[in-house]
Amino acid sequence: MLKELTSLRRRMRGESSERFSPQDSNQRRIEFEGIELTSEEKKLYDDLVNAVAEYKEKRKNQVQKQPSKPARVELPDTLRREVIILPDYKEVNQQDWVNIGEKVT
Repeated sequence: MLKELTSLRRRMRGESSERFSPQDSNQRRIEFEGIELTSEEKKLYDDLVNAVAEYKEKRKNQVQKQPSKPARVELPDTLRREVIILPDYKEVNQQDWVNIGEKVT
């Protein structure tokens, strides 16, 4: 019952990783301790490590060289531009104002 409760709590909170599941004592484990690599495997491993390091360095340089883009595109000069000056709210007749969102019943 307690296991079901903790399982349901994990599901509700989004924690669904296998690391939370209990270990099965009957399941076999793979032990990598004491295993030696052959010369071909060592060469392949070294080549892969170098390729990953080169890729990271190349990617780092590409990211640094990209210029930042402006957030907005400039408006074309062919568009007509108007300046509208609104009257000061103190000069407007406040009797004509309407309350928005107010219900009168």
